[in-house]
Amino acid sequence: MGEDVQGGEKSQFNQAAYLMRRIDEIESRLDRMNTNPFGEEPEFGGLKNYQVMLSDLQSLLSAISPKLTSEEIKEVRELIKKTAIISFSIPFMTFGKNSQPQFKNMYVLTEAILDCRLKIESFIDKKGIGNPNKLNPNKAVIN
Repeated sequence: MGEDVQGGEKSQFNQAAYLMRRIDEIESRLDRMNTNPFGEEPEFGGLKNYQVMLSDLQSLLSAISPKLTSEEIKEVRELIKKTAIISFSIPFMTFGKNSQPQFKNMYVLTEAILDCRLKIESFIDKKGIGNPNKLNPNKAVIN
C-alpha cells in the first residue's frame, strides 16, 4: 500500500480497483443466490436467498451511486422498492397439510429481481464503471 505514484503523490489505494472488486463480490453472490432464490444459506442466519439478493441489490446501487444522476438512483430505488413489496406481500408457499410452492408467485419475484439487476448493470456499463476504458473503444477490454 502507498507504493503507487500518481502525479507525484503516493496513492494509498486504487479506488477504481476497490470499486471493481466490490461490484464483482456482490455480483458473484447474486449469481450464487440466484441458483436457488427460495433456499437458505447458513452464513446468512436463516434469511432466504432472495432476501440476501435484495440486500445485495441495494449494496450494488450504493457502490455505483456516486456515478449516477439523482434520477437514475431514484429509478433503481423504485425498482428495488417494488421488488421488496412483492417479496413481503405474496405467498411463495401454501400452508397446511398439503403445502405447495406457488411457482407463479416465485416467478413474479425472480423476474422483479432480474429487472433490478439488469437496470443496475446497464448503468454500470453505460457509465463505464465495469470497464472504465469502454468509453474509448480502442482501449476497451471488451466491446
